[in-house]
Amino acid sequence: MSRKKGLVDKKRIDEFWRFGEALLEGGLLLADLYNYFTSVEKQSKQVSSVATISEGQMRQISDERRKAIEKFATNVVDGKFTVYEELPKMIAPYIAGNDELKLALCYSLASTPDKPVHMLMIGNPASVKSDLLGEVKEIFPDAVFGGPRSTEAGLTIDSISGSPGLFMLANNGIALIDEFDKVRRSEINAAYQALESGKISVNTRKLKGDYPTKFVCIAAANPKGGTFHDQPDLIRKQIEDVIPSPLLSRFHLIFLLRKETREKVENAVTTILTRKEKINPNLGFLRDYFALVKQKCRHVEYEFARDDPLVKEMSMFVVDALERSEKGAIFYQLTKRFAEALKRVSVCSARLRLSRKVEEVDVKNSISILKAALRTAST
Repeated sequence: MSRKKGLVDKKRIDEFWRFGEALLEGGLLLADLYNYFTSVEKQSKQVSSVATISEGQMRQISDERRKAIEKFATNVVDGKFTVYEELPKMIAPYIAGNDELKLALCYSLASTPDKPVHMLMIGNPASVKSDLLGEVKEIFPDAVFGGPRSTEAGLTIDSISGSPGLFMLANNGIALIDEFDKVRRSEINAAYQALESGKISVNTRKLKGDYPTKFVCIAAANPKGGTFHDQPDLIRKQIEDVIPSPLLSRFHLIFLLRKETREKVENAVTTILTRKEKINPNLGFLRDYFALVKQKCRHVEYEFARDDPLVKEMSMFVVDALERSEKGAIFYQLTKRFAEALKRVSVCSARLRLSRKVEEVDVKNSISILKAALRTAST
């Protein structure tokens, strides 16, 4: 029987070699090897990178749609880009309001696994957290959705079977994590490592080594006890009890969804009573839009001189936020990494308007959305 040409894959050969060595050491069974590599084959289809997804969609975007997206992204009225107001309205239109939260989500979706903007929503039950995660799954069907306890493998790996967890499956894509507050104590270090360095270290009976976990993480969590207290001192403890500060600092955009005003509740109830079903008619446009954003603006220039007035403004904003956090005016501990969040969101702002260079408008946008996030976590 002749072998077909073109089926040799160096990466798979290397994988077989490494696991073959483990087999000789008595760490794996042949059945385990078969299960692992067949799951890898299925996994490879599931974990297509954001860039790969975008490339596929990019090839299918018609000239007419491409022109429509470019007009939408670059439209200016009264000296302002309208995309930052119009795009959030297209995200989950069946959810009333929450425009700043939806805009933050757009910034996160415009980021890449190499320089991700990780986003975390912490809120009371029956808030919009899960709906927004579901919306991202609709826009990016290949995003990996789950929770710390949705499978035996959890976020990292099943030490018994060697099955990869959510972090490994989401490599080069998007990780959508619900109930992030339920993360296993044994996985906190791995979660920290995955969000920080884009890899996790595995040391089990069957698997040993570092595995890539570069992804954009969008997560939802409940506070300790399920709902937020009214007292600020207790709110900080409710957050830190479920997500330790070092892990929390790895998220660039953090929104606390606390008790809503009567006006917002009435608006949400009216939307629920009048909508037919949770359907977003904009999904096709959004898929093509984010595909084109990633294709045209994957590499965005971010360069400012030390004496640039914008750098002074950014520095003052970050230092002020750090001081407020230190005094307890913000319900979680900020670190100097907050400056990195400012840079990354600025880059994503440029992408949303299809620009390959960060300009003043992007810095202003970044400061604005970070202020919005801090307002949800301030006394």
